[in-house]
Amino acid sequence: MRTDEDYAKNSIKTYLEKNLSFTGDIIEGEDPPDYYVLNNNKKIPLEITTAESIYNGENKRNRRKTSTESVAIFCDELNNEFKNLILPGKSLMLAFKVPIADFSKFKKQFRTSLKKFLQGKVSNKILNINGELVDARWVTRINDKRKAVSGVIGVKNPIINIQEQTRLILEERIRAKEIKLKKINGEKWLGIINNYPLAEHENFSQALRDTSNNQTFSKIFVIGDNSEVFEIQKTTN
Repeated sequence: MRTDEDYAKNSIKTYLEKNLSFTGDIIEGEDPPDYYVLNNNKKIPLEITTAESIYNGENKRNRRKTSTESVAIFCDELNNEFKNLILPGKSLMLAFKVPIADFSKFKKQFRTSLKKFLQGKVSNKILNINGELVDARWVTRINDKRKAVSGVIGVKNPIINIQEQTRLILEERIRAKEIKLKKINGEKWLGIINNYPLAEHENFSQALRDTSNNQTFSKIFVIGDNSEVFEIQKTTN
């Protein structure tokens, strides 16, 4: 997953150089903002955020702790911690479903349960952590490039409509960043790293046209794979 603010900043800078004859620089900000775009005697605030799935019934307080990004990072931690307990030629596949209630507590208890599981019989099992079910299955590891422990992340109660999901994501990210930058007057830009794989930049463009709020960002960029950047606008040309 693309989570690095530097990745977004560098991608936007390359986009500006190629498409808008940009000859300035992008420097670190005071958080807020994350960065400043320096060009033609202007110092434009640039805030970076990440677009991720929103789930039905999920509240703002637990969203960051139960995102697919957080679970993916947790899976990498599990691989580093338990890979020496995995038999040669085998890999453990863990199937999670988000959102996960009390994620901090869940992680601690899951580590304990996983260690007991790995020290026991080598068989598939459903691990139950206070009602959060994780399917642990053994698969053949053909080569060393495959992780000893890897995760598959599903959704308990997904919003099926991709365009509706994209609009909700965009509205939530714009709202959160406008609150963060409310004391900054004048022009400001927003960069969105797209970690919602079902949505293309066209979905975000349509979502911006469909949104009801009068957002204050003069430029909004969506950053995808391979440093691809698209500027989305409220109106079409």
